[in-house]
Amino acid sequence: MTLKTTKCKLTIVFLVSLFTALMALDQLQAASGKHKPWTDPELAKKEDPDFCIQGEYGIAKCSAKCSAKCSAKCSAKCSAKCNAKCSAKCDSPFGVQVVALGDGQFDAYVLEGGLPGTGWVRGKGRTMLKGTRDGDKITFKPFSKDKKPANAKYSGIIQKGKFLLTIEDGNIIQLPRIERKSPTLAAKPPKGAVVLFDGNSAEHWINGKVENGHLRATGCTTKQQFADYSLHLEFRTPYMPAARGQGRGNSGVYHSGRWETQVLDSFALEGWDNECGGIYSVSPPKLNMCLPPLAWQTYDVDFTAAKFDTDGKRIAWPRIKVRLNGVYVHGSPDDDGLELPKDYTTSAPITSPLTNPLGPIFLQDHTNPVVYRNIWVVTPLPDKPKPAPVSFGMGNVDLIEEKTIEGRKVLRYEHDSHPDWGYENNQRDYFNVVPAVDVKKKCRCVLFSTVPEKVVTRP
Repeated sequence: MTLKTTKCKLTIVFLVSLFTALMALDQLQAASGKHKPWTDPELAKKEDPDFCIQGEYGIAKCSAKCSAKCSAKCSAKCSAKCNAKCSAKCDSPFGVQVVALGDGQFDAYVLEGGLPGTGWVRGKGRTMLKGTRDGDKITFKPFSKDKKPANAKYSGIIQKGKFLLTIEDGNIIQLPRIERKSPTLAAKPPKGAVVLFDGNSAEHWINGKVENGHLRATGCTTKQQFADYSLHLEFRTPYMPAARGQGRGNSGVYHSGRWETQVLDSFALEGWDNECGGIYSVSPPKLNMCLPPLAWQTYDVDFTAAKFDTDGKRIAWPRIKVRLNGVYVHGSPDDDGLELPKDYTTSAPITSPLTNPLGPIFLQDHTNPVVYRNIWVVTPLPDKPKPAPVSFGMGNVDLIEEKTIEGRKVLRYEHDSHPDWGYENNQRDYFNVVPAVDVKKKCRCVLFSTVPEKVVTRP
């Protein structure tokens, strides 16, 4: 045995031992409750005081500026004179998102312009603070990840349900804790929708499991396949303060079994393609609209399947529009959506070459207790096939419309670029009949110049 072989074996033994130790540590932490996932918000409130601290602080979007007479549509009451420390608008110039990390530790992100969806967009100021519980208050201080001098513009304290944000001029802005809800939450399926889950059974799913009226993320697949569709789906990630990254409330919704819209507790993070709202390995969301863990959230998706020619060759990639909690994070109402220029994304259940437009909806199992509810799909009505050119009189013309008058079918045809009316298969019946000659085709066609009101038969 050579020295090199011995070193290689020792390295393998060390790595195996390290992995075993890490697994044992993880199991020990889970047993102690450190990595416990909470799936019930009431239980989380009762057992972990940090749960009621994490969340959003600010003012939900208002439809009008604060004035001497406050807008009835504002989400928060304003006095006759707006608080000078806040803003002359109902919209706060700041929003703060607070993430619980376990054991009284927190990250906070100060967002200039308001919360995502109410003013803050990519490119505006976003400052990270580190917070620690100290009795009945949490104190936040500037923090720098890369050992550079921390941005000292902001600091803050959470006390009595408010984030007291101190800005660089010394002023203190009071931001109340709020709980936003998606405007499409509990949306009812329209007439003709395919209801995939209504809380009662998983009959429409392969490997679907229902628990407490919710569909679990068990790697379940719809029995039905779809091409173009609009999907409404509601999901809830667990509260896992000690977990990090992809181990925190992970699942995913795969469209056509190939392209994933990520589900993850990535509340307050930067919003990458592998975080909530992202199209995994294709595109990050325009905005991180993820809400805090254990809040019900919504995906509303318009999916346009890939297109193929008569020979089966793909002529267009699929496209997708995605709203996360009511806000467009991919595409917009005025465009065709984001192109999905690959056969599948990471960890897709279907990885075969893309050869047809049909596919199922798949809910990924990533071992985290993510749950779903209120899932339904609307598919477009099938287009009526256009009839082939038919013979009318002595000419071939295209059928545009048909009616039934006194039991007789009346057809409207396109003849020499002009629509006219005529009776079906009977050149002897007429109403204001004009014998017409198609100069291009040199054929005789009996057509109607007006819409007939009754049947008139020539002797």
